[in-house]
Amino acid sequence: MNIEVKEYSCIIYIPNQKEMYIRQSRIFLTNFEALFINYILDNSGYCNLESFTKYLSKVYGREVQRKCIVVYIGRLRRKIYYQTGDKIIKSKYSFGYFINS
Repeated sequence: MNIEVKEYSCIIYIPNQKEMYIRQSRIFLTNFEALFINYILDNSGYCNLESFTKYLSKVYGREVQRKCIVVYIGRLRRKIYYQTGDKIIKSKYSFGYFINS
């Protein structure tokens, strides 16, 4: 049985199980969080909010509000911080999000 694993910086992500590891800490992901992590890892650790919004709209088959995306990403960032003590996902105004290694 082959299990797909994606790695970037200090993140190990297992898409089929919707979980990731950051420096040995296991984090279970919601559907949205899994989509976001998968997207940011596939884009070399960067996520432009505009393109991610379009991507999510295609996935869900309806328009997704930017504010909702920002809120969910904020929750994921807090979840990661509380479980690892690391601020792995950073944001940069007018750029989007990136993985801070």
